[in-house]
Amino acid sequence: MKSKRAILMPEVLKIILAVLGIVALLYLAFSMYGLFTKKAKLEQARGTLDEITAKIDSLKDGESGKVIVLSPKDWTLVSFAANAPKPKFCLSDCICICDGTDVEDCQSAGLCRSLTGKSFSGKTSIEIDKIFDLMIRQEQGGKVTLTRTK
Repeated sequence: MKSKRAILMPEVLKIILAVLGIVALLYLAFSMYGLFTKKAKLEQARGTLDEITAKIDSLKDGESGKVIVLSPKDWTLVSFAANAPKPKFCLSDCICICDGTDVEDCQSAGLCRSLTGKSFSGKTSIEIDKIFDLMIRQEQGGKVTLTRTK
């Protein structure tokens, strides 16, 4: 007759391996979920940034326009002037949508577009916490100001 210990040991080993397998699958599932949500937010940021830059490019001196900003929620719309610290891939004045407000945040988790022929008077940070209208005004000399309304 086999001892109880000899019968119990293989069963315990199977349970430990099953638990480790389940933990590994859960880790993989959460990693994949995080990857897809970050990718979705970057796509939302790209769409919003395309709308804003198209509106800025269409404005002439003294004109203003509105863009409805919907997403990505809990990210920040940031403008950087040419003479201020900005993300390294910004060649001149640029506008970014980032997961934070710092230059480092925009370099690691964000999208930026450089402006040609337009400029910002300084750094502007506008949190995207809900749907709002973004007022874009171009002053004389191509100076662009961004203001949150509503």
